Amino acid sequence: MKPIGIDRHPPSPPGRRVQMRLLLIALVAAAGIGYVALRPQIFTLLAAGTEWVLVTCGFVAPGAEGEDMADDRLRRLYYASRMFEAVPPRALSPLDAWADKAYPGMGFGFVRTFDQKPVALAIGGWLFNIPCTYFADARDCTRAGLTTARLRVDTTDLAPLRAHLIPEFLATASPAILRVTLARSAAKPPPPTDYHPVMVRGADGGSRALHCISAARAQQLGVLQHCILAVQYSPDVALELYFAAARQDQWQRLEQGALALARQFQVQR
Repeated sequence: MKPIGIDRHPPSPPGRRVQMRLLLIALVAAAGIGYVALRPQIFTLLAAGTEWVLVTCGFVAPGAEGEDMADDRLRRLYYASRMFEAVPPRALSPLDAWADKAYPGMGFGFVRTFDQKPVALAIGGWLFNIPCTYFADARDCTRAGLTTARLRVDTTDLAPLRAHLIPEFLATASPAILRVTLARSAAKPPPPTDYHPVMVRGADGGSRALHCISAARAQQLGVLQHCILAVQYSPDVALELYFAAARQDQWQRLEQGALALARQFQVQR
């Protein structure tokens, strides 16, 4: 009778364990060498898959070619995914339908980008009703439970997206666009080291600090040379303004406009 709890199987010899380890190392090395050798073919296959997705979804025409097609495909896919709703609307507004034809592949056929329907957000204990067309990401109009509003407006009159400004709004950053973020007031870490403080004086004689990025550093990072201004809307709600450095002398007008927008959107506490 075999005693319970005693393993009668002899342990593996030390030599066999060494062989298994060497085999595992050899397999890992072979996989690494194979990846390096076949890397061009792997990326070609991935690119072909990306092209298939874009063609299937109707973002590009079959057989489209060109020197910059790869970058253009990724750009179109980025914007289309940024604007895509979970359930595309059954019928587009006339302006959305026009934008879809005028700017094909940019996602206007899937969203209500120009919809004036207000979206309710609770930020810092305050209720705001903000029309869809103000949002930087059109998908936010369908998301529940948002506690931060990221908006884009024209720097001239702080109006939302309009037909003649579509190229600027589609751009990652544009001097014609002011980005405004409404969020709950909280202690924020200091600005990144890429920014430097710029003291500016307002019409009332008071001074404020902008945090701007230099032209050389912006070029290195591939971003728009810009400044950031933090504004306290209330003890519970803070605004952050992101605008082109070329608009630096207009900071007070932009600040007052952003505060006016927030007051316009505010419903109650």
